[in-house]
Amino acid sequence: MSAYLALAYQNRAELLTDGAVTFDDGTLSDIMTKVWTSRFVPFAITGAGDARQVENICTYLIAWAALAGVDGALDALAGMPKPDGDLTMVIAAVSEESGAGVWVYSTRDDPHGCGKGLIPACTVTRWEGLVAMGSGLDAADVASTGLTRADFADGIARGGVKLMEAWRRKACVSPARPELGPGYYIGGKVDHTVVSASGVTIQEAHRWLDDEVGNPIKP
Repeated sequence: MSAYLALAYQNRAELLTDGAVTFDDGTLSDIMTKVWTSRFVPFAITGAGDARQVENICTYLIAWAALAGVDGALDALAGMPKPDGDLTMVIAAVSEESGAGVWVYSTRDDPHGCGKGLIPACTVTRWEGLVAMGSGLDAADVASTGLTRADFADGIARGGVKLMEAWRRKACVSPARPELGPGYYIGGKVDHTVVSASGVTIQEAHRWLDDEVGNPIKP
């Protein structure tokens, strides 16, 4: 399971991702940067679902971006055959045509619950506002974070790390092994990716020092 947030600003798009790679039972197998970026155009992508499938699609789209630009990569994603299983992707980029933005894709209808009507599966949709994917917080969980719009006004990192912490502490069921019951799958570290016309930067925004490879995540 992966957690991410993304938000577009006037001249840039920002992405926050956790770094935990876990086995189905929640044991931490690795801590890594789960963002793929282009060296040639302002394009960054992450996803949630089968880890190998996510990596393959991200690598494929990075190659498309190098050949055909940001808009060409978005078109390639839209035209791609439907992958097997549940998969969500989020792209932070600066489009040649429409500027800085965030785009979402999923093999399921409206996975992020945008409230703007149904987003059909396997379509690439430009997202207005904050896009978030985590462990399914309820209203009380969100309220307990104390987060407001002001926490995201100048950048996604400060408020996003607070939200990541809330997700990390929320037990959830692995879609791959629901019979195992609730566990913890979000952690390791938080990476902050900024995409602007000048390129892509990634900085570590937070690290959970108690998370050790080979052990379960225990918030």
